[in-house]
Amino acid sequence: MEPLFLKSEDALFEYLNKFLKEKPGAVQLDGSSSAKTNHRVLVVFRYSVNGEKYKLLGETTRKAIESFVQLVVEHGEAGVVLRESTDSKIKGLLLENSIARNGWACLPYVNKSSEKLKKIA
Repeated sequence: MEPLFLKSEDALFEYLNKFLKEKPGAVQLDGSSSAKTNHRVLVVFRYSVNGEKYKLLGETTRKAIESFVQLVVEHGEAGVVLRESTDSKIKGLLLENSIARNGWACLPYVNKSSEKLKKIA
């Protein structure tokens, strides 16, 4: 299954808000009813603050998704509730209210060269 590509963090908010409503029994983004490791990329979006692409992994927890949605509702904009990690060991975006991932599995997205070749051919 190909990842879902979204244009912005605002589109990510819409998608995750819909996910929470449509999958009440899911404990993580891949729809699982029990927590398990899932490094598969499910969603890719462009972060408007730096123009870079980021990916959300299937193991992103429901609690982290709920926290993201709540922060966006409180602040009115998705871009301000995410921030780049300053820790060299933790790459990617963190929720503004957190110093650790805490279930938010959002990492830099890098196109594989094999994918680029498929698009050219």
